[in-house]
Amino acid sequence: ILNESNCSQSFTLKVEGLKMGIILKKERSFRLIETILVCLGIIFILKASYLPAKAYIGQKMLLSAWERTLETGEPQKSWNWADFTPIAKLSVKHLGINLVTLDKASGEAMAWGPGLLNHEAKIGEDGTAFIVGHRDSHMRFLKDLKVGENLTIELANGEQQIYQAVRSDIVDSRTWTTPTDRTSKTSIALITCWPFDETESGPERYILYANLI
Repeated sequence: ILNESNCSQSFTLKVEGLKMGIILKKERSFRLIETILVCLGIIFILKASYLPAKAYIGQKMLLSAWERTLETGEPQKSWNWADFTPIAKLSVKHLGINLVTLDKASGEAMAWGPGLLNHEAKIGEDGTAFIVGHRDSHMRFLKDLKVGENLTIELANGEQQIYQAVRSDIVDSRTWTTPTDRTSKTSIALITCWPFDETESGPERYILYANLI
């Protein structure tokens, strides 16, 4: 009888041990899954914040270079290996916007700031200067800038020009081209992707035109 009782207790302990082992394995599996999900979440967050962070830090460095440009009267790069140069500062006072604009709109340059399209018209001269930027960073303010409101362009010689937004267009980048005719008006066109809240890249572009006043 004692042997049978001991065997029964031993069997019960083994069963409970197996159950406990299964529970511990499940807990470890759940912890592993949780850890993997947390790591993936961190990776996605870092990936999503990389370009905005780069844009923010880059603008701080560009603003410093812009101050040196105004002091010296000569174009100043933010870092020696940069293949772009600050040429103007775009400000929208009521929106708290201060953006250094670059002399080109290449992919590398636009990661740091809005850039001038390779076009005949230059900022501050007769004709329309086209300035391009990303909708999820530098040009996001276009969502809030309305027709009739003003913005300021500061040139490398310290001159400040006031522009008034006069109209906006939505165009298809696959068929739209920058106008080649020169006019006597001095204006700028600010371009970014459309719609503003879309996360995927598409062909539509939003253009806000502003004339010197």
